Formats: sequence, structure tokens, C-alpha cells
Amino acid sequence: MGELQRELDDSGASQSAFAGLQAYEHVTWPQWLRSRGASPDAIKLMTVGGDSSEVSALYVLRQYAMLRASTERYRIGGGMDRLPGAMAASLGGIIRYNSPVVRVERQSTRFRVSYREGAAVRSVMAARVVFALPAGTMRQIEMKPRLSRLKEQAIEQLSYYNAVRFMLQVKRPFWRMAGLSGSARTDRAAEIWDAADDQAAPSRAILGATAGGEMASRALGMTSEASLSMGVDLVADAFPAIRSEFEKGAVQRWSAAPWARGAFALYRPGEMTTLMPALASAEGGLHFAGEHTSIWTGWMEGALESGERAAREVLNATGRAWPEQTGQTR
Repeated sequence: MGELQRELDDSGASQSAFAGLQAYEHVTWPQWLRSRGASPDAIKLMTVGGDSSEVSALYVLRQYAMLRASTERYRIGGGMDRLPGAMAASLGGIIRYNSPVVRVERQSTRFRVSYREGAAVRSVMAARVVFALPAGTMRQIEMKPRLSRLKEQAIEQLSYYNAVRFMLQVKRPFWRMAGLSGSARTDRAAEIWDAADDQAAPSRAILGATAGGEMASRALGMTSEASLSMGVDLVADAFPAIRSEFEKGAVQRWSAAPWARGAFALYRPGEMTTLMPALASAEGGLHFAGEHTSIWTGWMEGALESGERAAREVLNATGRAWPEQTGQTR
């Protein structure tokens, strides 16, 4: 395939970070592989486990380029939900749950943020506003005055990957007994993994599976029971024993979730160099975060990185130092 440009390592989302990368931008990932001499069978093998038929080659190549410099992966002991739990605990009572924002209105040098709380609409005043939400949810908020034409177009145009995730509890970790890792990719656009491999000698175990494409679309119209049955059938492609070992499970359909409306941002050919800089840029006291504004699209790392970027923007605008500059630990 040849060497990749070093510029692909630049993890920024600004327009300058994409300079010189347009050659990768206007084709899909399978098309780029074909242009580099990959045969149809090789492309099928290299794209197994996911549906990349609409994804910009630049999206895939930048992630590969950044991952090649990283040799470690991390998880939070006790479950990843401990992270938002710790954030909520540190913020205390200022969080308003089940209170969707409906309107943000500039009033002189401040903003009135209106939100729904039960049947009532209440509001708070803010000097700056950070939008840390997907584009699909952002479209439901009324902005006065409206955002710039470029940002509005980017929010409206951005698509999201349709994916479904199955978490399937089984009686025992039968794959480990066979000397297998529990990880697999199948030609039905599915990725399977051992979701409880950090538990020592568990009496139960969990196989996770994420599917996209046609499988995810089918799951949207199913009941939870029917979609779980489909998930078991999907995992059985790689681990047939799950049919007799399955006990119960859960299904996450991101496209049907009102506050997500999709699994992660899907940048099609020609969109990454144009939409991402527009989505990430601040506008007159308004700041924007979320995995769709980070080069680590689809990763929790991207959401966290974008949050730090937005925080830096706010602190720089208000003349305050980022904690690293003061020796504090964030």
C-alpha cells in the first residue's frame, strides 16, 4: 500500500489540519483500497466486520495513522460509566437532569438558555455556552440569532452511522474453554468481543456484538425480543455454541435513541475537510464539542478530547489559565 503521509498524524479538526489531504478525501475506503491495487477479495477481507461503503478514505486513514503511534488501550475498572458518575459527583447539584434545551438566545453580551422541565419551560443566563451534543439533537434547538450559514449547513448535512449493539449474557465463557479470545469479525458487518474478559473466573459471561448496515436497519423495526434473537443468530456465525448457552441480553439501537439519533458521525467522501472544521469552530461565545468535532470520531477519546478543546477556548477567551499551566490536576 505504500507509506502514508506524515500529515495524517495531525489530530486537529481545523481547516489547516486537513491541508494536503484532499487526495484521500474524495473516495470511499473500499475505492481507495482498489486504487492501491487491492483485489475484490482482499478488500472484502480488509473491510470485514463493518460497513465502510460510504465512509471517506480520509476518515479511516487518519485513524490508522494516529493508532500506529499508540500501543496501549485503557479501560476503567468497574465499568466505563464510572467516568460520567465521577463527573456528576464533582459537579454536585448544578446538573439538571431530564431537562432538554429548547432555545438559546443572545441578549446583549449574555445568553438566555431555555430548557424544558416537565411541562414548564425555564431558563438560565450564561456568559458562554458549550454544546456537547450530536448534530441530530442540535437541530432541535432554536437559535436566536441563527448560527452562521456554514455551521448550519454542516449541522444539517452531517449523517450518523446506523449501528446496533447486542450484549448477550451466557451461562459460562465457553469460548475461553476452547482457547478462544471471544473476538471475531463477520461478513455480516459485525464485530464481536468478550465484554467481561477482565472478570476473573466469572460464573456468567457476556459477548458483545456491534453490527451496522442492513442488520442495524432491520433491528430498528423489531421488538427487543426479536432483535435479541437476531443478535444471537449473528454471533452464532462465529460462536455457534451461543445458541444453547444464551440466557438474556440487552440491545442498544442508537438511531432510535432521542438524544443520540445515531451511533457516531459518518463522514462521507468530500465531507471531512469541509464539515468537521465548521462543526468544531466556536462562534461568538458559543462552543461546540462531541465526537463529531474530533478526529477520533466514534471514540470516547474523541468526546473527551473535544471537551478539553472547548474548555481551552472558554478559558482563553476569559483570560484564565488551563490547569496544566497552573500546576493543577484536571
